[in-house]
Amino acid sequence: MHQRLEQLENITPQLNTQGQQIQQLNHAIAKLSQQLEPITQQFTQLEAQTQNVNHERKQQIEQLNNSLLRLQNTINQIKEIPSQTLPEQDLLTPTTNSSLSTETLERQIEQGLREIGENIQTIGKSVKDLLIGVTPEQSIPDSSLTALKWQCVHTITGHSGKINAVAINLDRQIIASGSDDQTLRLWQLETGKDIGIWHKNSGWFNGVKSLAFSPDGKIIASGNDDYTIKLWELETGKPIHLFTGHSGSVKSLTFSQDGQIIASGSDDRTIKLWQLETGKEIATVIKHSDWFAGVKSIAISPDGSILASGSEDKTIKLWDLSTGKIIFTLSGHTAPVKSVTISADGAILASGSEDKTIKLWQLTTGKEISTLKRNSGAVNAIAISPDSKIIASGSTDQMIHLWQLATGQEIAILKGHTRSVNSLTISADGQTLVSSSSDKTIKIWRVN
Repeated sequence: MHQRLEQLENITPQLNTQGQQIQQLNHAIAKLSQQLEPITQQFTQLEAQTQNVNHERKQQIEQLNNSLLRLQNTINQIKEIPSQTLPEQDLLTPTTNSSLSTETLERQIEQGLREIGENIQTIGKSVKDLLIGVTPEQSIPDSSLTALKWQCVHTITGHSGKINAVAINLDRQIIASGSDDQTLRLWQLETGKDIGIWHKNSGWFNGVKSLAFSPDGKIIASGNDDYTIKLWELETGKPIHLFTGHSGSVKSLTFSQDGQIIASGSDDRTIKLWQLETGKEIATVIKHSDWFAGVKSIAISPDGSILASGSEDKTIKLWDLSTGKIIFTLSGHTAPVKSVTISADGAILASGSEDKTIKLWQLTTGKEISTLKRNSGAVNAIAISPDSKIIASGSTDQMIHLWQLATGQEIAILKGHTRSVNSLTISADGQTLVSSSSDKTIKIWRVN
């Protein structure tokens, strides 16, 4: 009897350890089951979206389904480990059964969790491929977007020349506008009231061609016909930097997400990167190919790794910002590319062209997804809402077209400008759209 008690004392610590591990395992299984539920729901939605998809997409759906089944099987196997490890027996009976080994239990759990991790990675990749790979025409329309009613709430006048650029600072509730009348003006976002002329360029024919606010809203930058870029503190109006180095009009400006770098695209065919802190030029990206191929628009991906440029050479180029080298040259437009933008989730690149079309591309692969063709004039400007649900375009047809980004379905046409729409921007809350035109007006549109 004394020997049996000693055996029980030896076994008890192992059982306590295994009991704790089983409790932790059950907790992990519960969490994994919660994670599995939305993945399964997403799979069901994707399956519904791809009923009429080609053979390649059907294979991807099947692979995703198989991964889900393997994940579920692995979870079920792990659930069975405790019963396999702790067989019903007389604990006072001497045993050397390895099934009671803590090391064995740990190995089984570790292997099972590793398989779960691998399957989750596979599922994640499959979901990402499908979300990007399903073309807009194959996606399910969002009826809530078609129900939105956009209304022009203010028409702003005050400029005496064509208005080339507008930008919104939601924190300060202001709009900035730049015009061929050589002025940069500020307006109240809520009322459209004139705050005043922020700056007037000197010299002849020195229009303001591009504008950008820094991500924190504290700095405003302008690109000008005199080849310069000017930056000011918004709070004080104090000039910060005057960047020189371009040899052509600066048609596009954009800040990196961290606000440390500002990029400029020019009619001199180059893209320059400037460090905000020092005011120094840190790189000049290789020129677009054609002699007259000015850079009309640029955009930086949310993670700051890719810069996209649209040019008069009819192409879009994607650049690796860490090396300055071209990743892809995207061809397909049949006329100069006037505008490029990247969705806030970093998945979609959109381009607008004088060929009257908008093209959507996968940013990471450069693959063309679809072409939107409802514009009846050259597309001068495009913007994507912060939630990546709506894309807007302004064109020489004097109208603003709104589409659901996921489907390519046109959801609204905004009319009111009497000449070409040159610039568009959507507020960070997605509730306000501001447009500028060659008719010398700015219009503020809101969801009614």
